Amino acid sequence: AANAELIKLFAKKLGVPRSAIAIVSGETSRTKQMRVAGVTAEKIRNLLD
Repeated sequence: AANAELIKLFAKKLGVPRSAIAIVSGETSRTKQMRVAGVTAEKIRNLLD
């Protein structure tokens, strides 16, 4: 449930569909690695700062 909410939050913030975001590692951990399709790393950094 928490992972789904995290994906929903990032999708809204980044302006991408939820299907463009995947948790690559850390499904059960507080520390996660995510893959976002269709968005540059620079755009992600700018939006999250």
